[in-house]
Amino acid sequence: MRILLKQKIWLLLLSVLLLQGCGNRYAEEVQQHHATVEKRMAVLKQQLDNKQLTNAVLTHTYADKLSAAQPELRPIAQALKKDASSSGGMYQNLMARLAAVNRKPERETDYRLAIEELNNIAVGSDPAVFNDALLDQVNTLADLSQGQLARINVPKGEAAQNLKGGQGIVPGSYLVGNPSYGSFKQDSSGKSIWEWYGQYAMFRDIMSFGRGPIYASDWYSQPRYSYYNDYGRNSYGSPKEQRGWNNTKDKLAKKGITPAKPKKDFRSAAGKRRLSTYAYNRQANKKQYGAKTRQQAANAPPKSNKARRTSAFSGFKPSSRSASRGSRSIRSGK
Repeated sequence: MRILLKQKIWLLLLSVLLLQGCGNRYAEEVQQHHATVEKRMAVLKQQLDNKQLTNAVLTHTYADKLSAAQPELRPIAQALKKDASSSGGMYQNLMARLAAVNRKPERETDYRLAIEELNNIAVGSDPAVFNDALLDQVNTLADLSQGQLARINVPKGEAAQNLKGGQGIVPGSYLVGNPSYGSFKQDSSGKSIWEWYGQYAMFRDIMSFGRGPIYASDWYSQPRYSYYNDYGRNSYGSPKEQRGWNNTKDKLAKKGITPAKPKKDFRSAAGKRRLSTYAYNRQANKKQYGAKTRQQAANAPPKSNKARRTSAFSGFKPSSRSASRGSRSIRSGK
């Protein structure tokens, strides 16, 4: 009897140790990937601080020129200039999301969510992709200049966005839908309208926005040249923001309102190559996981072999070269 009791105790202890090991192995892999993304963020910060991204330099130049030519627009020009630095909203949001990643997942579901978010942040921190994302800031400043500064990668005669049924340039339209600049909120009639955050509230009063509020139903169905909305939503929006957007999309879909597609692919060649690399590696990594039952997903640790760890984040390598290629591939809107 005593021997049998000891055996049961040892089996119980062994089970506890095995369960702890499973959780630790999930955490170990997530922490390794987290450390890799941290290094990528440090590289991006260095390139922004050293002004090595062409669109960051353009944003700074355009903001200073607009401030000098139209002093009344200086507050908003300088706010957009800050966004093209490591202290700006886009970079800081990536850092905040990285800090919020669960680095000690104990279940496969949590592990997968953590890896997915790290993959999204990895894409957003790639210099070539980040450089493309700054197109929204550059082109906003260009539109505010009323043609004195050239738009980038957008045809000169093309309307930026047809928000209210009219034609022509609508300054700030590239930023609508981006949670760093505002949010859609319901008005007294229950309609969803865009509301700018404090330092960007000037957009309500300048030029075309004087026509009235921007309704989600109007904006969602109109073609636009907005990197965030056309290509960067997963990389530069938090999981919560993505869920909010998907809910809005579902509500509009029930009303028969479908999203507009980009009129053309206005990204740089380097940015597209980098995103293709990430997409390929992510798909390959999913195949390696294989299908599992709920019970297996709850209890079984991931295979921690070297090959799979490498494939998950192998899209990281050509950082600075991609940034320089992305810079050279930018075309003028002339």
